[in-house]
Amino acid sequence: MCENIIEIIETPFEIVPSSISRNINGMEYPSLLKILLKKATAVDFLQKFNEILETIQQNRE
Repeated sequence: MCENIIEIIETPFEIVPSSISRNINGMEYPSLLKILLKKATAVDFLQKFNEILETIQQNRE
């Protein structure tokens, strides 16, 4: 599922920063990946997706 999320982000933004790829690939919980997958299809800005990703990671800790 990680690869799918990255591919979805690559489509509109062309390049996914390595930090975002690492964070996505580091996700251990399928439920969080499912949330990220849905968010990836709806964001207009890469920075917004990164903020969502950081929020999810902070809440996980």
